[in-house]
Amino acid sequence: MIRRNFLKSSLLSVPFLNFLNSLKENESNLKKNNKSCVLIWLGGGPSTIDMFDLKPHSKNAGEFKPIQTNVNGIEICEHLPKLATTFNDLSIIRSMSTREADHMRGSYYLHTGFIPTPSVVHPTAGSVFSFESKTELDIPSFISINPTSFKSGYLGVKYDPFVVLEDGSIPNLNKNSNLNKKLSFLNEIENNFINSNRGDMPNSHKEIYSNTINLINSNQSKVFNTFEENEDTKIKYGNSSIGKSLLLTRRLIMAGVPFVEVNYNGWDMHSDIFNSLKFKLSEFDQSLHTFIQDLKSLNMYKNTTIVCMGEFGRTPKINQDSGRDHWANAWSILLGGGSLKNGQVLGKTSKDGTLVEESPYNAGNVWSTVSKSMGIEINTHTSKNGRPMKMFNGDNFIESLF
Repeated sequence: MIRRNFLKSSLLSVPFLNFLNSLKENESNLKKNNKSCVLIWLGGGPSTIDMFDLKPHSKNAGEFKPIQTNVNGIEICEHLPKLATTFNDLSIIRSMSTREADHMRGSYYLHTGFIPTPSVVHPTAGSVFSFESKTELDIPSFISINPTSFKSGYLGVKYDPFVVLEDGSIPNLNKNSNLNKKLSFLNEIENNFINSNRGDMPNSHKEIYSNTINLINSNQSKVFNTFEENEDTKIKYGNSSIGKSLLLTRRLIMAGVPFVEVNYNGWDMHSDIFNSLKFKLSEFDQSLHTFIQDLKSLNMYKNTTIVCMGEFGRTPKINQDSGRDHWANAWSILLGGGSLKNGQVLGKTSKDGTLVEESPYNAGNVWSTVSKSMGIEINTHTSKNGRPMKMFNGDNFIESLF
């Protein structure tokens, strides 16, 4: 049997190997101060002009009306009524501005702070914080709920995201009666590769899978068992992808995981945008509001920084199919929790929503702000070819949020 095919068919897929490799980390500053970040990724590019920066008196106005939040002078969409009641716990940056209006390029930039380049693969934000945290947990320090496109780049595979599904299940993990036989067979294969002097990877694999059985039986792995939650809690979060994901997220950060990415896709609305948004915003409103209130009741919100964004916004102009297209010139993101000074609106767009008029911000500003909120001093790292790399492109944090 070809070694590659064996790995694909066995328990020890690459995501699971990365999961096991993360156990080597120790001396966690984040673990000591219990800081976490949750990235809620609205993949596809959310129409923030219909969510957080409505233009009711513009020719580009959509169907939705603004409503007053519990912070005087801040208005958001009428289909976010629950979030409107807790906006003193949140802030909006209405002046995000980038040049990347392609899904993949924009997503890469918002995750890393760098535009894509063929010469360097930059680490995604979760990998950076995983690298900096060096947790002592039995579970990974960077967990992605539902698949994500970006990994650890030059930091190394041990800092890749560990992917789980929204119900807490782990893809490719099949705990069955043949496990010990598979491990024994894999041990022979790895020994052959080690003895043939093919680099460090076989040694790394062997070192990782030797701990497999203990890890599977670890008490900390129970954090993924969301079925243990009571029915009332599940109902409050909602029976939606984001509801299930955020319930799992709360369990993960309670266990000390420093970075969780929740992938809540489906925002690429080129047609029939307002009917589609009503459904998405209802789920988003219920689940995020419940998540915030849950963290506050557990006294965890002040230690959890929330970032909610996609790769860009949507065109102010509504197209012929009653949708909005890609727009990176001016759009909004949502921040909350942590040590941030919340209840603010930062930046300003023009009356028609096409341009940023005040305080343009970019991805590097956002992630440097998160770093400060988490109490991490981001250092210059070194790529595999020896090139010094500033994390998040060395951009400054947003001072008015502190």
